[in-house]
Amino acid sequence: MKTGSLSRYSWAMVIRGVIAILFGVLALFWPDITLELLVFLFAFYALFDGIIAIIASISSMKHHKQWWAFLLEGLLGIGAGIFALILPEVTLFVLLYVIAAWAIVTGLMEIIAVFSSGWDEPTKLLIGLAGLASIILGVVMFLYPSGSLLVLSWLLGIYALIFGILLMMFGVQIKKIGS
Repeated sequence: MKTGSLSRYSWAMVIRGVIAILFGVLALFWPDITLELLVFLFAFYALFDGIIAIIASISSMKHHKQWWAFLLEGLLGIGAGIFALILPEVTLFVLLYVIAAWAIVTGLMEIIAVFSSGWDEPTKLLIGLAGLASIILGVVMFLYPSGSLLVLSWLLGIYALIFGILLMMFGVQIKKIGS
């Protein structure tokens, strides 16, 4: 894989990171948010993140053997976002499992990308940690489904902040490699 070619698309990871951080701040500092608003925040975040992941996938198709991992991640994100928009009356219980499944699959796709890449170790570590953070969030949500909206908001906020920071660092790292 040509890291220089991938570095041209580092902006996509940085944008994903910024959006994740914004979502995380909203979830953490607006804990009295209603279920409906949380559903819409999640839906728009998942849609935008999915679109950016697809753009990154298509952009790196010629230079990255496992480009399909980001494509699948993007399609799943868009699917999760559309589901949340079409069924806003979905209960916290169902939403919790949709978000948990999305987080686990996202994490797995990130980890697949790590093992199939030619990136250096610090770069692999960053995207691997982002994938691990996603998986941990999903597992915790599956194990404790009766959590309150406040706890869900905090879990999502903390996850989004960590994931966003790691994606931004990943974007900067792949830009440096290509320079």
